[in-house]
Amino acid sequence: MILRQSRRGFGLFELVLVLIILAVLFTVIVTAMDTLRQNGQTTSCINQIRRIADSMSQYDQNYSSFPWAFNDDASFLIAGKPPGGFLGNASYDRMGWWWQNFLSPYSGVDDFYEDSIFRCPSRNIVENNLKNPLWGNYGVNQMICKSALEPGNRAHLAGNPLGSQLLPAPARLVLMADCGYNMINWAHVTNKPPYEFGNLIEDQAYLPGLIISDYETGSVSPKKFPQFVNDVSGRHENQKINILYGDGHVKTEPAESLRVTWKDGVYDRLEAWVADPARPKGR
Repeated sequence: MILRQSRRGFGLFELVLVLIILAVLFTVIVTAMDTLRQNGQTTSCINQIRRIADSMSQYDQNYSSFPWAFNDDASFLIAGKPPGGFLGNASYDRMGWWWQNFLSPYSGVDDFYEDSIFRCPSRNIVENNLKNPLWGNYGVNQMICKSALEPGNRAHLAGNPLGSQLLPAPARLVLMADCGYNMINWAHVTNKPPYEFGNLIEDQAYLPGLIISDYETGSVSPKKFPQFVNDVSGRHENQKINILYGDGHVKTEPAESLRVTWKDGVYDRLEAWVADPARPKGR
């Protein structure tokens, strides 16, 4: 008598189980690859900031100060285009010399619209400003680098930039960080700005991952326009940013660590932003 071996294919249950296992494995692999990609971008960003720090240091050694964040003084504009040309879009960005222009002889970069150390590898702005080098890369601290000219309510942002020798605690003072715009100051990281934001495009500066809510109403963003939606979640993992401090060291820290708080009529946590020990008062 010949016995026939039963040949039974996969049943519906087994097929579904296999598909579930494959889906889980696929999710795990994609997540791991995305984490590796993010970590690689963060590392590349840190290395780029260190190279910018070297250029900052060379500039500081030559001029005893860091470069201006922005300078549109006539004496500079008469000289013609800055190294690398005027940056940004003249329809909404101010035209003048930006800190990248001042650093061009030291960084060796003269095309800021192509990939360079001034373009963050983790940049994730996809709106109309994608090609604008002033948006979504790095921003210098205006309390240190300063602007040549500012309106009356921003006089504290104008003047000659400070040098490393004038910083009372350079290891804790932010010189530059991942930023939504090319320059930033502590007014952008508090829920109670010391002056009214107006029509200047830099009023929209922000730290990626740091959501500012109005102190009075709790509504998101007291600024005229909210920050880009795709930068609210942060530029690096866990809403962290890369920060260059005044002494040249770079750290990856939560954007929240740089928030300035308003309580009982005074601002707290200004130490990371302000070199002057006099503490500003709110409006």
